[in-house]
Amino acid sequence: ENGATMDIQATRTETDTAGQLSIAETMLQNNYNALVLSPLTNECLDTAVATAKDAGIPIVNANCEYIADADVFVGGLQIEIGHKAADYIAEKIGEKGKVAILEGVSGTFTSIQRVNGFNEQIANYPDIEVVASVPGDYEMEKGMNVATDILTQNDDIDAIYCCNDNMALGAVEALRNAGKLGDVVVIGVDGTGDAYKSIHAGELTATVDQFPDTNGRVAVEVALRLLGGQEIPRVVSTPIEVVDEENAADFDK
Repeated sequence: ENGATMDIQATRTETDTAGQLSIAETMLQNNYNALVLSPLTNECLDTAVATAKDAGIPIVNANCEYIADADVFVGGLQIEIGHKAADYIAEKIGEKGKVAILEGVSGTFTSIQRVNGFNEQIANYPDIEVVASVPGDYEMEKGMNVATDILTQNDDIDAIYCCNDNMALGAVEALRNAGKLGDVVVIGVDGTGDAYKSIHAGELTATVDQFPDTNGRVAVEVALRLLGGQEIPRVVSTPIEVVDEENAADFDK
């Protein structure tokens, strides 16, 4: 609509930081006018970002991980995701019980923020105990394995908070294998299509949707506005919403 062309590239996994840097370096060689980057970790694209900054290329940091030298960050506030998930779980389990956390990639900004936000908010419910907090690297299979271990050690667990939907779907499979599907609240993050399907099937309890379609659209608009010389705030916040079977039809993918 604005006479711009756009190329989109991504890594195959959420842990291939070297591959993502290689993609970014190739993009720089192609002389793009602006870059919209969603890094896998805070620092993995730093060298490419420094080169782009030296060349005067506007950089929009989209979605989750934080680029210190980006011109604008566009996305949901990750600590708020943890807050919303904690309040949702507390309501679903009657403000008492045992909860486990499946963290993302250890040490990454997004995982830290989502976990810290959850722990901050769950502390407001003194009868809820966090019995485990273990990295699942955002991967479904590892999420399933970690959830299986947690269930083995805590057979009376009431809820599992997963820092993305891949791990949440893995936790669903772990519960299915343990014969506990439907007995334990499971909430993920991101609002993927597969998460919505699982919610409609009565398996996954909920997801904290970041509405990536909105996030992507706003990020591109911000890039175009930067190219047009407009001044944009350092942070442009996009919506976050807890989605479960009661309101999933309102947001269906």
